[in-house]
Amino acid sequence: MNGPSYDCLRRTAARIDAEELDKVFGSWALALVAGRPGGGPVVLAADGKGLRGAKNGGGQVTRLLAACDHATGIVVGPVEVGAKTNEIPKVKDLLDQIGDVSGVVFTLDALHTQDKTAELIVSRGADYLFTVKASQPGLLASCLAHPWNRADSHTTAIKGHGRVSTWTAKTQTPSRWVRFPGVAQVAQVVRRRKTARGESIETCHMVTSVGPGRAGPAQIAASAQGHWSIENRIHWVRDVTYDEDRSQLRRGNAPRVMAAIRNTAIALIRATGATSIAQSQRHLAHRYDTITQLIGLC
Repeated sequence: MNGPSYDCLRRTAARIDAEELDKVFGSWALALVAGRPGGGPVVLAADGKGLRGAKNGGGQVTRLLAACDHATGIVVGPVEVGAKTNEIPKVKDLLDQIGDVSGVVFTLDALHTQDKTAELIVSRGADYLFTVKASQPGLLASCLAHPWNRADSHTTAIKGHGRVSTWTAKTQTPSRWVRFPGVAQVAQVVRRRKTARGESIETCHMVTSVGPGRAGPAQIAASAQGHWSIENRIHWVRDVTYDEDRSQLRRGNAPRVMAAIRNTAIALIRATGATSIAQSQRHLAHRYDTITQLIGLC
């Protein structure tokens, strides 16, 4: 039996309320994340991704801000970044989309290292881990001034794909000159990457509202690694495995609807414990009964 035509799928996707679809899929995904085996605190990486080729009403590239669970690689609560704004104020919409974020730890890059964003996250009963870069010169200088040679530290190594990455995290309680809402610790993370071509070293500083009793250097290192890995676990998968960048659905609600469907497909596969999305796609492609059972279990 033949499936629906391309034109049928395009018209259907264009008519779906993308925002409502994200809310439904987002709440389902969050329940899936919260109920994962092993429990523990939920750590979500907030990050933006442009849908290449897709245009909004203003003729600009459609961009989505979403949160991705570090432990499972499941995306929750995507929101669209409008033509006349940027990712920074959309964090509030993202939190509203997710709903109850009590106890959740959000990791965010330096773009979001803002007083108002920190206050917003803490006011919702959640915590943050921000990267600090030169865009916040005063805060960065305060972090650099700490005596890092006397700080508690933890080192972990990751091997694979012809390279060795070593992460060393150090944490301290903030000195009085660190002025940032809700800050409970400052951290220094050094990433050394060795390949056949040589070695590179990257040092970054971070601030977090999570106190030392709840997260030490080992947890900070794991969270830093988790945030960095989102690019490979979600963005790369959608761009390469699902060929999102070459999608011909470029107008109206269709690009955002298809992004939501791709995120949901990834979530279903991740829920099985699979590590290879491409291999699982091939395995499930014509096993409709298995897919139906999987949806029911989730």
